[in-house]
Amino acid sequence: MRFNREQFFDGVRKFEGALTQQQVNGLNFILDSMEKDPFLTNIEHAAYMFATVKHETGHTYQPIHEYGSHKYFVRRYGSHTKVGRRLGNDTPEEGATYAGRGDVQLTGEDNYEKAEEALRKYYPDIVKEFEQRTGKRFDLTVGDQPNDEQDAENASDPTIAYAIMSHGMRTGMFTTRKLSDYDSAKGFDARNARKIINGLDQADMIVRYYKKFLPILRQSLISNSAVKSTSPADKPADSPPTDNTAITSTPPTNTVAIEGVKPYRDIGLGGVLKNDAKTILPANIGLNTVSEWIQQSTGWPQWIVDLLPKLVVVLIICTVLWLLYRVVTYVMHNFRENERVKLLAQINADPKLKDIVLK
Repeated sequence: MRFNREQFFDGVRKFEGALTQQQVNGLNFILDSMEKDPFLTNIEHAAYMFATVKHETGHTYQPIHEYGSHKYFVRRYGSHTKVGRRLGNDTPEEGATYAGRGDVQLTGEDNYEKAEEALRKYYPDIVKEFEQRTGKRFDLTVGDQPNDEQDAENASDPTIAYAIMSHGMRTGMFTTRKLSDYDSAKGFDARNARKIINGLDQADMIVRYYKKFLPILRQSLISNSAVKSTSPADKPADSPPTDNTAITSTPPTNTVAIEGVKPYRDIGLGGVLKNDAKTILPANIGLNTVSEWIQQSTGWPQWIVDLLPKLVVVLIICTVLWLLYRVVTYVMHNFRENERVKLLAQINADPKLKDIVLK
């Protein structure tokens, strides 16, 4: 699959608006990786991957660390919680160690272990390229080697993050559900495909992103000889790519330096708001972006986040109605006052009306 970059970015800017250099770099890297990915033969899958990355990376299109403080992750994903135990975390601290990272927010020790095993088994050239480029051993899980406490951060490397996303969404590594499960003669079921990552959380929002990206990718596609648009018979889940180097791309040069991509440690909600506002809010000012950002920063229940856009709309409507009321009452008051002044002038000019009292 190959895409015309000019047409692609023209299309993206129509719904994203002006793009930051960070977003451009991220989008270019994903396109590079998709064009070299031998397993990605379905343009609907590609559009859904873009939609998922947009949501999961806070609209940066680059791998990020889940928003929140160290204490927040321990409280949410630690072994003392139901979620933490389901994710395979064995201690409270592992809730922070294995917090969400990458293009799809890989979370939990079990998922990190599965991703590490898959990349070592099916993508050895990618692992080799990573080790040569970084000068360190590839690991995603904590062990007994020096600096192993930093191994989980490798999931935020762009090349590793894309490989995890592509393999995981294609094979069902995350939740046992995979992209091909949602192909049909009627088209790709983008709403239920959210179950590949996280139930139906923010499913409708991602469907909207998917519907934006799909026509853009179709219009910018240069060659569709290898592209399937509906229900391909996917390769077996345990089949390695025929060319392991195919999805290796040069990571964006500014990935490490940009704000909003580094993990947040013990900075609390105030620090999250200060750092993330610089990255997320200028690029996307929509209500969905704000509610999504608040959910990731605070961990508030989903029903509160879903209610937030409606409350904002109601507040705006009430404000507009109040302003209209004030304008109407001001005009009416001025009208009555002008009439009063005219009557006073008539009374003063006509002695016969001197006994009239105006209220």
